[in-house]
Amino acid sequence: MSRAPIPPDSRRRTPVRASARARETGAPLNPPLSDAEKRMIIALFEGLAEADHNASQRPRAAGQTRGTS
Repeated sequence: MSRAPIPPDSRRRTPVRASARARETGAPLNPPLSDAEKRMIIALFEGLAEADHNASQRPRAAGQTRGTS
């Protein structure tokens, strides 16, 4: 029981790399971030910095080392 060959027109095309597509269309590979996206990234990093600071203020359990793995 063998399968019929796949006709060339229905065959899946090879994926085009984003850099090649950008070159063809003239579109920038990484478009600039909007103000809303910039604010969201800043808020994310501020939240991470605050969480890190809060974690460093907590007393550690006996025998626990910091930052070594």
